[in-house]
Amino acid sequence: MLVWNIGVVILILMIVAAFTGYVLPWGQMSFWAATVITNLVTVIPFVGQEIATFIWGSFSVSGITLNRFYTAHFFIPFFIFFLVSAHFMYLHEIGSNNNLFIENTGDKAPFHPFYTLKDFYVVLFMSSIYFFIIWFVPNHLAHTDNYIEADPLVTPMHIVPEWYFLAFYAILRSIPHKLTGVIFMFFSLAILLIFPYMIKYFYKASVWSSQKHEFFVPRIAWMFHVIGKRFNPFVHTILFWIFFLNFIALSYLGMMPVERPYGNLGLFLTFNYFGFFFFSFYLHSFIYWMQYWQMQDSRYGGIKTFFVTLYKTIIKIYKKNKKEVYASTGYYVKKEISMEGHIAYKKYDSTLRKKVESGYINSAKKSI
Repeated sequence: MLVWNIGVVILILMIVAAFTGYVLPWGQMSFWAATVITNLVTVIPFVGQEIATFIWGSFSVSGITLNRFYTAHFFIPFFIFFLVSAHFMYLHEIGSNNNLFIENTGDKAPFHPFYTLKDFYVVLFMSSIYFFIIWFVPNHLAHTDNYIEADPLVTPMHIVPEWYFLAFYAILRSIPHKLTGVIFMFFSLAILLIFPYMIKYFYKASVWSSQKHEFFVPRIAWMFHVIGKRFNPFVHTILFWIFFLNFIALSYLGMMPVERPYGNLGLFLTFNYFGFFFFSFYLHSFIYWMQYWQMQDSRYGGIKTFFVTLYKTIIKIYKKNKKEVYASTGYYVKKEISMEGHIAYKKYDSTLRKKVESGYINSAKKSI
């Protein structure tokens, strides 16, 4: 997880470095992008305006802000270089993660020539795209308004950030409330840091739930404890491409005007973005468990048997929760077996426990 978290921090620093560099041309789009993004800190209670004034160096975005952004744009690559070195060091020391959560230091492939050759292909491919854009379509990812000199008295008709910020900008615009939108925008990056801990927590919770049948997680996770910790390449591939296409769609909506249907569609895609992190565990477990039942019980109708078992499990969890509610409210549940062999749970007041039990016992003796 340390290797992953360092990589996410590198991603965040690269976004910050690119944004501070985007302001430096001091065009209309650069100026107003800096105004919009730096104004986000004003939603912080009590100290938000002071933080914004400190970033600006004045009461608005000005030449002082430009000097500060230039300094940040110059120094951030040094931090990125340090983190990249630490990333490689921990990658060699700890190794990359695996789908079984097994720490194995004995069976490793050498970094050279296997990964150096593989990384060389990636660098060659990305460099080809980069030089193609620079030489042939340099204005394709830019905005023509940025050729106009910055003017604080003239607001562009449609403020559009750079392409690397479009998805997060779409999340910010999709939520009408300003503070909530800012929280969701920053959380869309922060969730990448906590995602490995969510996977580890779900794995441990599923194992614990399989033994104790209860945990802090919702008890419906107990039904998926056997399958939730297994790896299914097919399901993982589908979920990855759904997340990728959802991110591309958010990026497209980020450069669209704020009008129907882009607003409602952006809210739906924002829900899908966060739903991938919070519900992919259950979706993966559900799909894999259906496949498991189909293979194991295909002779008797695997899907039918699956839903019957799912129904029985839900009824079992419901009855257990109901008994616990009785116990927490001063009642207790007593199991009684009739002469016909039927089992029934009857509710009694805990204050009358002795009187009820003694009366039940005495009446039984008299009948005998």
